Amino acid sequence: MKIAVVISAFYPCTDYGGPVSVARGHIKELKSEHRFTILTSNLGSLSKKSFVSSEKIHACEIDGFQVLYYKSRLLFGKFSGLSSINFAFDAIKTIKKFDVVHIHFAREFFPFVSAVACIILNKPYILQTHGMINPKPSIFYKVFDKITAFIMRSAYAVLYLQEVERDRLRTLSSSNLVELMNGIEPSVNSKTSNEILDKDIHNILFLARLHPRKRVELFVRIIKLLKEKGLSINARIVGPDEGDLKNAEKLISELSLDSIITICGSADSRQVIQHYEWADVLLVTSQEEPFPMTVLEAMANSVPVVITTEVQNHSLLNASGSVLLIDDKDMDKAIDEIIDLLLNRKKKLNIINNAQNLINRDLSLVKIAQKLNDIYHMGVS
Repeated sequence: MKIAVVISAFYPCTDYGGPVSVARGHIKELKSEHRFTILTSNLGSLSKKSFVSSEKIHACEIDGFQVLYYKSRLLFGKFSGLSSINFAFDAIKTIKKFDVVHIHFAREFFPFVSAVACIILNKPYILQTHGMINPKPSIFYKVFDKITAFIMRSAYAVLYLQEVERDRLRTLSSSNLVELMNGIEPSVNSKTSNEILDKDIHNILFLARLHPRKRVELFVRIIKLLKEKGLSINARIVGPDEGDLKNAEKLISELSLDSIITICGSADSRQVIQHYEWADVLLVTSQEEPFPMTVLEAMANSVPVVITTEVQNHSLLNASGSVLLIDDKDMDKAIDEIIDLLLNRKKKLNIINNAQNLINRDLSLVKIAQKLNDIYHMGVS
C-alpha cells in the first residue's frame, strides 16, 4: 500500500516534538509492508527560523522512506504560522498517487490543505491529533472549528491517545474515534540494575520545549525546594526555546541556582540518549500533557519518571506503578515524595521494572504499529 504521511515539520526539525517521534516510529515498524512518503514543510528549526532547503520541493530518503520537503515560510513564530504556496498547488496532484493518507492533525496549514485535498479526491484519510485539537473559547476558533469538525467527520478514523482527548474530540466528531496510544521500542541503552546506584549527587532532567505549557519555571522552583531540603542536586533543562527561556534564566539567577541548573538548548536523538544516561530522574512538569513521548523514552531507558496529575494518561502510568505521581498543588508532600524516590534505590528499581513491564505488555511499538496497520487496511476495504 502507498501511504502519504502529512506532518507540519519533520526531522531534522525536532522542535515539533512528539509527533515527529511518533511518525518516525510508525514508519520504521511498517515500512516493510507499505511504501511511505512524508509530506512536510522545509522548516529546519522553529526557534532559529531556519529551513533545510530553498528548493520548491526537496526530495530525499531517510531510513528507507521518502521525504518531500516543501518550500515554506513562517508568517509568525509558531507552527500555525507555517504556510507553503508550493504545497497548496501540489497537494491534489501528489495526494492522488496514494492509497491512504495519514495526517498528523493540528490547526495548521499542511494538515488542513492535505485534508481538503483528500476530501476533493475522495481519498481515504485518517487524522491523528496528538492532543492538539482542544476546544478554544474565542469566537474566531468557534467559527474556524466548523471547518475542523467537517474535516474530522470526513476522515474514516480520528486517532486519540486517551479518554481526556476522546471526550474533547467528541464535541467535533464522534462516530469515527479510534484509540491509538503512543508506543516505544525497548532501548538498547537501558541501564542494568547494577547501574541504578545510591548516589550523593542526584541528576534531575527536564526535557521539553521551553513553552509556557511545559512549566519550566515549576521545574526550577522544585529544584530550589530540593536544595533547601539539603539534597545535592545537578539539573539540566533540555529543549528548544518557545517563549520561556528568558523567564527560566531570570528565575534561575534570582534563586541563585546558576551553579546547579544547566540550560542545554535543543538536543538531537543522540544527545537525548546521552541526557537519559546522565539522569537519575526525569521530572515532567507540563500542563495539559496528552501522552508524552519523553515519558515513554525515559521508561525505555530505565530512568524513573516523576509526573503530575496534569499528564492526561497518568491513571494508566500510576496504576501500573510505572511512575511517581505527585500533586503539584501540595508541594510539601510532593517534595517529600521526590526525595524518598531519590534516596531509595529499591523504589527506583520497582518503578523501572514496572515501566518496562508496561511497555512490553501495552505500549510496545510493535503492538501499536500493528493496530495502526489494521486501521490503514480499514481505509481501503
